[in-house]
Amino acid sequence: MKKLVFLALVSTASALAATPAAPERPPSGHPLVGTWQWTHQPSNCTEVYEFRADGQAFIQSRDERTDNTFTVAAAPDANGFYRVVLRTTKDHGGQDCVNDSADNTGLESINYNAFTPDRTQMLTCYEPTSSACFGPLRRIK
Repeated sequence: MKKLVFLALVSTASALAATPAAPERPPSGHPLVGTWQWTHQPSNCTEVYEFRADGQAFIQSRDERTDNTFTVAAAPDANGFYRVVLRTTKDHGGQDCVNDSADNTGLESINYNAFTPDRTQMLTCYEPTSSACFGPLRRIK
């Protein structure tokens, strides 16, 4: 009987561990929440980033569409950058604006975003400095 109870507990714990966690919600009123657009100038290709208040994000880049979850710092660092961790939960395929068609499902990326004072534009950087960035992205919603 003890063995059956133990196996039932292990089975339940394994099932819970395999269930993906719900995305963490950004703080209410966070400047990242909204829909942003950016045009990659060399290819004149437009990307759209939708960051939702429930911690989900959707990105469209040329033919590629991805479903993502994200977490974002509640406040900016001393230089005004918010740390954003983006996890791709599903890459629906297609070629993106830089001609990449790799499947990004399961990948995690870290970016640092800074906003204009009126929060209508955002710069996305690979480090918490403005030396390696793209944008500005413009808020469209």
